[in-house]
Amino acid sequence: MSLGDALAIAMAGLRVNQATMSLVSSNVANAETPGYVRKTVNQSAVNAGETGTSVKVVGVDRQLDDYILAQLRTETSGGAYASLRSDFLKQLQGLFGDPNSTGTLEDSYNGLTTALQALATSPDSTSARIAVLNAAQAISSNLNSTSNGIQTLRAGCETGIADAVTTANNLMQQ
Repeated sequence: MSLGDALAIAMAGLRVNQATMSLVSSNVANAETPGYVRKTVNQSAVNAGETGTSVKVVGVDRQLDDYILAQLRTETSGGAYASLRSDFLKQLQGLFGDPNSTGTLEDSYNGLTTALQALATSPDSTSARIAVLNAAQAISSNLNSTSNGIQTLRAGCETGIADAVTTANNLMQQ
């Protein structure tokens, strides 16, 4: 081993030691800083030719607390679930509409009930019979459109589940 090789190996060791000391001092200085995560240096042995081995810095790792990381993942997934559920329920509410507003399923049902009560008081009235038929057609149409909307939401959910399963399977294969 030549003197130049020995000096190169020593210098590489000193550079890695300096990088490690810098991270240690940063860890100590920021120990009480909220949100700071302890860091460590990744070192790797490097062949320095025929004469020996050296060392180099490969990267820096963040040392997260396993419990906190598990909690973060749990809360993140819970938040995503709540957001997805909220979006779905908003879409479902849009299909049913706001209570006591016109054009909703409740409005159609109330119209049919009113028409049937009017027909019950005057069963011979042609206009009352026509009103019952119109109200029945309105509620039937409203039920059909609500059913189609629910089926569309269902198909969207099934597609989303299939996409999520495919993504999970691909990630597990990697």
